[in-house]
Amino acid sequence: MNIKLRLVTRFNNFLAKRFILLTLSISILSIVSMFLTILVYIKVKSAENFCTLSSYVTCTKVDASKYGALFFHIPNGLLTIIIFFIIIINSYLYIMRKKRFLLYINLFLLLITSLIGIYLLQIELTVLYAICIFCLATLLFVLFLLYVMYNELMHDSVNS
Repeated sequence: MNIKLRLVTRFNNFLAKRFILLTLSISILSIVSMFLTILVYIKVKSAENFCTLSSYVTCTKVDASKYGALFFHIPNGLLTIIIFFIIIINSYLYIMRKKRFLLYINLFLLLITSLIGIYLLQIELTVLYAICIFCLATLLFVLFLLYVMYNELMHDSVNS
């Protein structure tokens, strides 16, 4: 009985550490998304050079295009912040309450976000002829989170 209690405690500590890592990673990406949102709204001239490495690698051209705000004229960076915030809350609630549907919500949000990100990457490559390095990094991170959430869901189903 004591060994089982130790294993449960270690597993809960492991989940808590993963949640902290997930939260820190998403927080960093949210800060990047906020920066890109501010670029779109304020159009700061000095900030334009921050992400412009060449005529092909430029966040400014991507964010200033009509694809910089796909839904209801809300910048994509701001939508990303909202989605990441929901994922953080759901992850925390999952760790606390073990409600499996929260993982499904996270998986759905990450799946939709990754599909939109892949669509936007295709637009960047074929229509705009410009790549936003922050958008690409966010897409890669979202795909990684999708993989992590899927594995968590599969791990949870095996343990249930």
